[in-house]
Amino acid sequence: MSFLCGTIILVSILPINWTQAANDDSPEKEIKTASEEKKPARSDFHGDPLPPGAVARLGTVRMRHQDDVDCAAFSPDGKTLAAGDDGAPMKIRLWEIPSGKELRSFEANSCTRSIAFSPDGTRLATGDCVDFVHLWETSTGNQLFILSMRQDPVVSGVMSVLFSPDGKVLASSDGLGAIHLWDVSNGQLLRRLQGHHGTVRSIAFSPQGDTLYSGGEDGTIRYWQINTGKEVRRLGDGQDRVVSLSLSPDGRTLASESYEKKIRLWDVDSGKERRQLDESETALGCVAFSPDGRTLASAGDKIRLWDVASGKALRLWGENLPYAWAVVFSPDGKTLASAHHHPTIRLWDVATGKEINRKEGHQHRVWSVAVSPDGKSVATASEDGTVRLWEPTTGKPQRLRMPRLGPLHAVAFSPDGKLVATGAMYDGKVRVWDIATEKEVGTFLRPPLDHSIRRVSRGCTCLAFSPDGKTLASGHWNDNSVCLWEVKSGKGPRELVGHQGQVDAIAFSPDGKTLASGSRDQTIRFCDLATGKEVRKFKGHQNGVTSVAFSSDGKMLASAGQDLTARLWDVATAQEISSFLERDGTMSSVAFSPDCKTLATGTYNATVHLWEVATGKEQRLFKGHASVCSIAFSPEGRWLVSGGTDSTALVWDISGKSD
Repeated sequence: MSFLCGTIILVSILPINWTQAANDDSPEKEIKTASEEKKPARSDFHGDPLPPGAVARLGTVRMRHQDDVDCAAFSPDGKTLAAGDDGAPMKIRLWEIPSGKELRSFEANSCTRSIAFSPDGTRLATGDCVDFVHLWETSTGNQLFILSMRQDPVVSGVMSVLFSPDGKVLASSDGLGAIHLWDVSNGQLLRRLQGHHGTVRSIAFSPQGDTLYSGGEDGTIRYWQINTGKEVRRLGDGQDRVVSLSLSPDGRTLASESYEKKIRLWDVDSGKERRQLDESETALGCVAFSPDGRTLASAGDKIRLWDVASGKALRLWGENLPYAWAVVFSPDGKTLASAHHHPTIRLWDVATGKEINRKEGHQHRVWSVAVSPDGKSVATASEDGTVRLWEPTTGKPQRLRMPRLGPLHAVAFSPDGKLVATGAMYDGKVRVWDIATEKEVGTFLRPPLDHSIRRVSRGCTCLAFSPDGKTLASGHWNDNSVCLWEVKSGKGPRELVGHQGQVDAIAFSPDGKTLASGSRDQTIRFCDLATGKEVRKFKGHQNGVTSVAFSSDGKMLASAGQDLTARLWDVATAQEISSFLERDGTMSSVAFSPDCKTLATGTYNATVHLWEVATGKEQRLFKGHASVCSIAFSPEGRWLVSGGTDSTALVWDISGKSD
């Protein structure tokens, strides 16, 4: 499909809800879902509404997107912050400042790379990764225009969007070296500026609106005359690939940032370089002038404030934060917003460097959840490097102070509820913590793999305690192994090998004699723990196995797979009993209710399903996350907890009494 420049394209997309029990003979039968029932909304610990069927949220939705945030912009009055994400569904969200409440969201068809308010704040422009510029009405969320930048079959994406000072012209740049100027009143293309070789990542208008400045990966900064479209000046030697450009409010100084870790300040009139700021030890992402022009903010793996006159660094913060894609000053210059390689937008007090209105909760994806044996606590492990404990029925944080670790992928309670284990995604460390003392009581680490050129860690993907609590099992990627560790003595590992792909799931049988492991090699292996030998292998999934769980009587095993199915197996015979199909997305997790009558499945497509084991029919469907990573039942089976990529966990009422 191709589109001509200047064409206004109106798109209407109808959402499809297509869910069906695998054993249901009536494909047209509609499943009644919790999200479709119109009930009064319950609120979470912070006063924000909960999705239907949920009784608590562990964490917060304030300033949280569903996935990584790529861009942000303050409204002219400073009361609203707009940001776009890479989530599913992808959305542009408007946040109230400083409370962090969501005011409105716009459904996007693809990830949003750039965003800008019109000078009067009535319109919002966004650029996506599929070469379209979208123009929205801020007050209603109505989409006014969709503008195509595509010139050929190559998809380059919209790198930057910006309104002219008078709000009449919208400029957009792409990955093929082009800049488009659009008439905001009718969406028509005014002119196309061509000259850069390669991606134009950043643009800036002069205060008078008669000149546009562009920074490209060809190592140049170019001046363009708006009324003629001609290039009138070129800066740079072609060596430093420009990734970000910012113009001081008085229009006299340009700040450029490059892949080569250089920040340069240029005199706009003479075109001469005034100063370089030393960022040699920092990976860079963006620069932004404060409204008074005295301060420059830079961001990447750190956030710095610079004094423009002297070139000295004024403040450094966020050393433990994920990579920052964007930083923007509020119009009064008192607040700095940062968008990161995670779902959370952070607000900072420029004068003190302190975070504003921070809410208790994870900042990144919740990869794993676990329920304590007494049902009084839920543990959540996140990619932000923290593990947290919560009251499941209220969402109130419980006391647990552990140091920030590397990104975590797994968490598990010991059978007596006194210990919690965590597994790290990258360094592969398995740690055991005493909950009462909040002290680390054990660290299990295998040496990295020697891949000749570099040593590679054996990242931990999953954890499970044996029923007697004496053994901790961990699954790993890179070497496709399962390790057994003695919890008390720290001895180990005892390795169980045989899988030909990453091990993503492990579970002990209720009698503790057998360990089941699921892998991306599409198989489930049963190992006798006394001998360490494989006793049977389950084959049936057509793609990787993401989760496994035993029924409480040990007679059945449930598995979830990337082939969109969950399957029930007879443990004694290794024969498949039944399967459950989720047409909307990959199954990420599976769990049995304590009475073995219900099977719960979570999907990477935002849903939690409850299935009747005996018939295979779907009982309920919960929606609340962008993507569900992990699920777990409470010990008595009255509620279920799910962790998602939106940085929160949700507690669902299985009985339906809370709806």
